[in-house]
Amino acid sequence: MILFQQMMKVFNIFELLYTISIQESYSNQCKIELTILPCYDSCYRCQKKSSTNSESHNCFENNCKEDYYVVPTKNTNCFKREEKKDNWYFDIEENKFGL
Repeated sequence: MILFQQMMKVFNIFELLYTISIQESYSNQCKIELTILPCYDSCYRCQKKSSTNSESHNCFENNCKEDYYVVPTKNTNCFKREEKKDNWYFDIEENKFGL
């Protein structure tokens, strides 16, 4: 049996305290700490393999926010049409950038 005693959120850090009891003969207090890192602004959903920055957004493949589109050089990065690089074009049919 697991009893959840306390859960609180402080700046994207979650702390979960719970008690484990086995047939009323054993009891122990446990704690799980979980830090949730935010996605890069362009990502709808992301993965945190490494640090996120302007060169490495870490979005799930083809998982951009609205008005952001996959770039031709890295399908885990998403840019707005205004941020298009000089050697890219916008493919209307595929709804993404191309080289």
